[in-house]
Amino acid sequence: MVFTSFFYITKKYFLSYRLIIFQLVFLITQLLKTLIPFILIYIVNNILINNDDTYLLEAIVVNLLALLIYSLLSYFSNSFFIDYINKKTLDLKKDIYLNCMNSDADFYEMHNAGDMAYRINNDTSVLSSGWTFVFGSSIAQLISIVCFFIIINFQIILLLFILFMILIDSVFIVIYMKVIDSKIVIYKNSSQNINKKLFDSLSKIEIINNLNLENFFINKFQNTITKNNLEKKDYLLTEKLFELISNFISSIISISIVIIGSVLIKKDLISIGSLIAFISFSGMIFQPINSIIKGIRDLKEVNISAERIIEYLPNSKDEIKIEEKIGTINNITLNNVSIYKKGKEIISNINYEFNSPNLYIIKGKNGIGKTTLAKNIAKIYSDFKGNIEINSINYLNISRKSLATKIIYINNNDGIFEGSLKFNILLEKEDFKNNENYEYIINKYLSKKFTLGLETALSNKSIITLSSGEKQLIYIIRALLLKPQVLILDEPELSLDLEIKKIIYELLINYSKDAIVIVLTHDSYLINTAANILELKK
Repeated sequence: MVFTSFFYITKKYFLSYRLIIFQLVFLITQLLKTLIPFILIYIVNNILINNDDTYLLEAIVVNLLALLIYSLLSYFSNSFFIDYINKKTLDLKKDIYLNCMNSDADFYEMHNAGDMAYRINNDTSVLSSGWTFVFGSSIAQLISIVCFFIIINFQIILLLFILFMILIDSVFIVIYMKVIDSKIVIYKNSSQNINKKLFDSLSKIEIINNLNLENFFINKFQNTITKNNLEKKDYLLTEKLFELISNFISSIISISIVIIGSVLIKKDLISIGSLIAFISFSGMIFQPINSIIKGIRDLKEVNISAERIIEYLPNSKDEIKIEEKIGTINNITLNNVSIYKKGKEIISNINYEFNSPNLYIIKGKNGIGKTTLAKNIAKIYSDFKGNIEINSINYLNISRKSLATKIIYINNNDGIFEGSLKFNILLEKEDFKNNENYEYIINKYLSKKFTLGLETALSNKSIITLSSGEKQLIYIIRALLLKPQVLILDEPELSLDLEIKKIIYELLINYSKDAIVIVLTHDSYLINTAANILELKK
C-alpha cells in the first residue's frame, strides 16, 4: 500500500521543526533509560564481585537521578507533544469544516451531513491517535538499544541469537496480525449485520405485529446472535492462543539468554554484571519491534482515513485563484444561460436582467427548474453554461464566500439552530437596534407565544412547536436583519395562514424598495403585484 494521502496530510499539517525536536527528545529519554543497566553493571562488577564499594552511594544517586530526569522529561515531552498534535488536528478539522461550509450544492449531493461529520470528527481523530509518537518513540528505543550493544561490546554469538529471536518475533507478530485481522473483520461484519437486522425489524414493528410474525423474527434474531457469539468466541480464543505462544517465546528467549550468558561467563568472555544488565535490558528489545510492526498495520487504517479526508480539504488551485471584489450589487445579468441538473439541461438560453431595487417574480410549472435557476443565481449551484454577471463581473471570478450575506436564498427548510429564539433571529446581534418594526412583528406573532419569550430554547428536536408559517417568519426576518442586497425566496407562501402570509408579503414588498427581491411563486397576489415577471417554459 502506498501511503500517499497520509504523507500529504502529514507534510501539510503535522511536519515541522517542533516535531523533529520531539523526536530528538524521545531519543534522549531512551538514552537516559540505557544508563540504568550500565549503573547495574558497575554495581555488580565492582561492588559485589570485587568488593569495592567506594562509589556505591554515587552510583545509587546517579541511578536515581537518571530515573528522575527520564521520568520528568518523558512526562513533559509527552504533554507538549499531545498539545502540539491537538493543535495541528484542530487546524485540520477547521480546514475540512470550512471547506464543507464553502462548498457548492453538488458537494452536498455527493456527501450527506452524517458523512461529513464522521470525516471531520472520526477520521481526523484516527490521524491524530498517536501514530507519530508510536513510531518516534519506537525508533528512539531501537537507536538506544544499538548504542547499548556497541558500548558494552557483547559477544557476536549473543548478538546473533538476539537478532534471530527478533526475526522469529517479527514473523510471529505479522502472522498474528493477519490472523487476528481476519477474525476481527468477520466478527465486526457479523455485529453490523445484527444492527442492520435489528433496525430493519424494529422499523417495521407495526407490520410485524399485524401479521403476527413476532416469533419468526425472534427466532431469526436468536440465530443471528448465536452465530455472532460463536464468531466472537473464535476471535477471543485465537487471541488467547497467540498470547500463550507469545509468552512461550518470551520464556524461551529468557532461558536461552541465561544459558548462553552462563557459558560466556564460564569462558570469561563477559562478566556477571554485563549478563544481568543484558537480561534487564533484553525486555526492551522486542517492544519497539512489535510497536513498529503494529504501527505499520495501524498506518493502513490511518491512510484509509487520510484518503477519505483528502477530498474534503481545500483545493490548492482554488486557494490561489484570483477573484474580483464585489461592491454594492446593482444588477445581475443572465446572458444565454442554460441551467443543468445532474448533467442534464433543464433550462435553455435565458436572457434576463435583475436591477436594484425591484421585486421580481419567477414563475413556471413545478419541476421546470425554478429552484435550480435560483440556486445558480445565489451561487449555491454552479452548473450552468453561458454568462451570469454581477455588475458586469463574471460569476466564475467571484467566490461564494464573497457573496455571503449579500445574496441570501431562503427555502422552506432553512432550519432552526440549536439555541434560543433570540439567537435564531438575531444570530450574533445583541438586539433589534434600528429594526423596531421587525421586533414588533416577532413580539406579536412569536415571542409572546412562549413563557420565556425571546429566550425560549429552540432546536429541530425541541418540544416547542412552531408552525410552518412561524418558521418562515423567523427565516425571513433573520435574513432581512442581515440587509442582503439580493433576497431570493423559494415559494414562501407554502403552508402559511392568511395573517402571516399578509405580513410576509408586506415585508418583501417594502424591502424590494431598497434591494433586489426575487420570489419563486405560484401565488396570484404576488404575481399580480410585481411588475417584473420571468416565466420559465419548456
